[in-house]
Formats: sequence, C-alpha cells, structure tokens
Amino acid sequence: MARCFNLSRCLLKKQFKVYLYPTNNVSTISVVYANILQVLRESSYYTEDYHSACVFILGIDTTDRDRRRHVAENFVKHVNDLVHSLPPDMWNEGRNHIIFNLYHGTFPDYSDHDLGFDVGYAMIARASANAQMFRRDFDLSFPLFHKEHPLRTSVESVWPLKLEDRHLVTFKGKRYVYGIGSETRDSLYHLHNGRSSVMVTTCKHNTDWKKYEDQSWDYEGIMSNSTFCLTPRGRRLGSFRFLESLKLGCIPVVLSDDWVLPFSEVIDWSQAAIIAHEDSVLTITDILNAIPMQRVLHMKQQARGLYQRYLSSVEKIVTTSIKIVEERINKQKGLPPRQWNTETYNILAQNTDVKEEGCTVILQATAKVSARLNRHIQMLLDLPFIQKDQSTMFSVAYLNYDKLVGDFILLFDERINLSKQELTNIYRVARSEPGRLAGLYGAVHQETADSWTVDFTPLQERSIALPYLLFFKRIFLHDLWQWIPKPAKIIAEKIPQCFTLLLNFMVTEKQFKPPIFVSGRSSEPWIPHRNYSLCLRELVKKVWSSGPLLLSTRMQIDSVVTA
Repeated sequence: MARCFNLSRCLLKKQFKVYLYPTNNVSTISVVYANILQVLRESSYYTEDYHSACVFILGIDTTDRDRRRHVAENFVKHVNDLVHSLPPDMWNEGRNHIIFNLYHGTFPDYSDHDLGFDVGYAMIARASANAQMFRRDFDLSFPLFHKEHPLRTSVESVWPLKLEDRHLVTFKGKRYVYGIGSETRDSLYHLHNGRSSVMVTTCKHNTDWKKYEDQSWDYEGIMSNSTFCLTPRGRRLGSFRFLESLKLGCIPVVLSDDWVLPFSEVIDWSQAAIIAHEDSVLTITDILNAIPMQRVLHMKQQARGLYQRYLSSVEKIVTTSIKIVEERINKQKGLPPRQWNTETYNILAQNTDVKEEGCTVILQATAKVSARLNRHIQMLLDLPFIQKDQSTMFSVAYLNYDKLVGDFILLFDERINLSKQELTNIYRVARSEPGRLAGLYGAVHQETADSWTVDFTPLQERSIALPYLLFFKRIFLHDLWQWIPKPAKIIAEKIPQCFTLLLNFMVTEKQFKPPIFVSGRSSEPWIPHRNYSLCLRELVKKVWSSGPLLLSTRMQIDSVVTA
C-alpha cells in the first residue's frame, strides 16, 4: 500500500478532498463520464487546489476501453500520450488516482488486463471486476450502469415491499449461443414454464433478431412481478441486470463466477442477493423454491435500502466509491469503520459518538421583548430536556452545528401558543423516530402544468416540515453540508427558504420516509409562504430534474397523547 498510495497526502489533512484534472478538447467525453465528473465537481469532496487533494480523477474518459464496442464511439485513443502530458508531480506514476472503467478488453476474449494504456499505480474502479486479479482494499468494484442512469436519486421511485409475486424467477435478455458467457445463457430456456419461471431470450447479436423479438413479455413488468431475477454474466462478468433487478424490487440471482460484486468491500451482498455457481443454472429454481419467506422478505428489504443508498444514481455510485477510499484512510487514523448494511435502515448508525442527550432550542422572536416571548422562554427553561443557545439569526439552525449541544434541535417560533405538556409529547414523538423530522406545521409539494409549487392550504397530505416548531437530530446539520450539491447551495444562498426544503430533501432521501406531523394545527396566518415555490422550481430545474426528494403522508400523531 505504501508503495502504491501516498498516505501523507491524506493523513494530515482535516478534510478528504478530490481533485479533477481539467478536460481537454483533444479527446471526447461520453455521457457516462461527463455525469461522473459533474457529480464530483458538485460534491463536498471537490477542490480546485491539487495541493489539498488526497485523491485525483483524470479528465480523460476511460470508461469504455473496448475498441470495437458500438464502433468504439466512446473509445479515447492515445490515452498513454495524454497521461504522459500530465504534470509529473501530480500524476506521480498514478498514485492516489482513481480510474473509472465500465468496459475493458474487446472481442473475442475481453481481457481484464486490457485497458489500452499504462495505469501505473492508480486504483481502478472497474465494473466486471474479476476476483482472480482484483486487488482487494485497493481497487474498487464498480457497478455497471446505463448512460440513462439518473444523475441524482429520486425518492418517488421507491417500490413497495410485496409479500407475494406473480413469478418465482424471471429473465429477459440476450441468448448467447457461442463465445464467452454462452454456457449459462444458452441454457436458460430450459427453465421456462411461462408461470413461475419466465425466461425470455433473443439472439440479439444476430442481424435479423428483430424478426424474432418477443413483445408479449414486458421487460420491467416481469422483473417487478418476480421474487428473483437471474443475473447471468454477459461477455464480461458484470451485468446491467444487477442494478435493474434491485431497482424493480427483485432479488438478483448472480450467475457469474469470480465476479466481485459492486462495493463488496463494504457491502455484504449475501443479505440482498443469491450468489450461485454458473454450473447450477439448471437446478436454480429448486434452490430458490427452498428459500424461506422470512429470508426472502429480509433480502428484499436489504436490496431496497442498498440500491437506494448506494446505487440509485450516478451521484450515489460515485460518492460511494469516494467514501470507500475515505474509509480506508480513516482506518489508518484509527477510526472505526461504518456499518454499511445497517445504515440502510438507520442513518444514525454511524453517529454513535454523539452521547449528549437533551435539546437545544433556537427561538425565533419577532420582537426583542414581549410578555409572550418571556412566557415561552420560562416554559422552555422549565423543561428538563432543554439546553440553551443564543443567536440573532434563525438560519443559525442550518449553519452553526459545532456550537450547538444535545442530540436534538428544536426550532421554535414565539408566535406559537403551545403548552408545556404538548411540547413534551412532541419531543417524545421525535425521540421515538430519531431518523425523521417531527413538526407541527407542514406544506405539500404539487406538480401542475409542468411546474412545481408548495401548497400551504390546510390539506390532508403534507410532505414538507416547516421550521416554526420542528424537532430533528443535531447530526442532520452536519450531514446537510456533506450531502448538499453545490448548485443547490448556491440557490439556497439566494433564497433562504431553500434551506428548509433541502433539510426535508436530505432526511426524506436518507430514510425513504416523510416527516412526522403532529395533529392539532394546520396553519397560522403569520406563516410566510413567500419564495418556497420559487425555490422548489429552481431546485428541480437545476439540480433534481426527476423531481423533488419529498414523500407525502396523510398520517398525523395526536399531540395530546402522553407516553
């Protein structure tokens, strides 16, 4: 490790930063690599100062190194020359560099060793990584994904857990009858019975394959209605179907000997996928039938969490890769590793260092002195779980994490008329669901006529917790600045209401659950509506094109119920 990676660039730095070389006009950049570079530039890891960087990313597209694939439209020539033109002190024979690659080698052997240039001591983030040559704890096993894969994650696409599916196992894809990968795929048709087992294969590599295409089985339809989805190897070990299965709520059945599954350095895939030998293909239905329902449900739940947290977008895939390298550095510093599988259920699992109990109140006052304000302050001081802080800005809730104490934050507007018992009960609700926002007032996002609005009209559905009485975990303030993309931060600096929306976005995306709303209050005439819709439209237009990271709920908890 010491010979291949310069730890001194990382160990003494307070923050883990990534430097991106400038792209040039000599070589083309594919959609996939452009997206990889974009999410890195817009992340909290990015730095323009290479002296402060721990890790480096090339501005040369290395994702497709197959000279013959699709007439090599994304194959960059003369990569060795381009690499040799980099400043020698920065390239440093590839040390501390990550090279992203989706397609290695070419027909007929698709060699794992063939990237077409000298990578030096660089780490390879490689799809279709082969266990026989994979350098564990150095290289990264990268997922294979389409160029249409979302740039950022959407929470609306989270599928419901089903107790029973129409099919036990399915597959739809190419049937290879010769060459690498044909041994498994050419046997799949034997499993087809049209009911519990659906195998739809086509010799798509033939020039007349369109004449024989089967339109009676919808690709996503059969996968989303199947408990298990076969994920056999293609010409290379990796398969697009691995991510597609997870996305559609189908447990992947991996038939690809020696494939190092994506991010398996930190993810225990035995909790979410079936990994079988390729030569077991003809008995695979018997193996799947024998799996107990309890394990099936556990695997589906794990699969949903793992996909949504680490694989659901280019942003998630790339930042997960960077976080794995960051964790390696943290281990050298003596820090404990994260619990990657557990975190799919509990976003607070990695924050066990926060031992303080209690709550800091950030009180928004409309006047410096008033009888109402004094009553609220006295009521808050009488509560045993309250800590004290002083500020002149309500937005400090989003900016001053290090100066706050306790494990919870309470945003409180002095215009609220609330009893001590009601406030105590809301706090208990918040502590019972610590991974969510818990508030009294809410609004709902709505899409109308190709536009987005925030509706404050008292409705049954709500999706946005407003900051006029709101409990949440203090660690969320720290997480927010690690999570927020730079374009969103720029928008929020111009429109302060965006910070409220972004806090809702982050917590909803991490937990796949809407905020908790306590009943009894719908709205107040003094609650400002200005700029929320404007901000939402800007965030969707410039950052989350697939829609806001919000989920609606009709559920409310009675604030007068005592524990």
